Amino acid sequence: MPSQSLFEVKYYEVIGDSGATVGRGFCPNCGSRLFSKPQNPEVMGILAGSLDEPGEFQPRIDFYTASAQPWDYMNPDLPKFAKVPPPETVIAMRDRKRTRLV
Repeated sequence: MPSQSLFEVKYYEVIGDSGATVGRGFCPNCGSRLFSKPQNPEVMGILAGSLDEPGEFQPRIDFYTASAQPWDYMNPDLPKFAKVPPPETVIAMRDRKRTRLV
């Protein structure tokens, strides 16, 4: 998505598991959640359902597995984290293939 978007995203800030502030980005028109923006500028969480073509992306990690529902399939080959992985893990995985995490 170009840095200059079609609308200005509205943010709601919460305290994340790390104790740091996390911004949750919402569409100002319909209220759909779009992404999360932690304080680390190297990381941004994009909600797959907000993408026009979510099938173009493949998961590379499973996180927040502690709250996963029993019916939710998780690929046994992917690394798993009970909550959010450490930022250095996310950055290392991103840099490995320079592809996006979903």
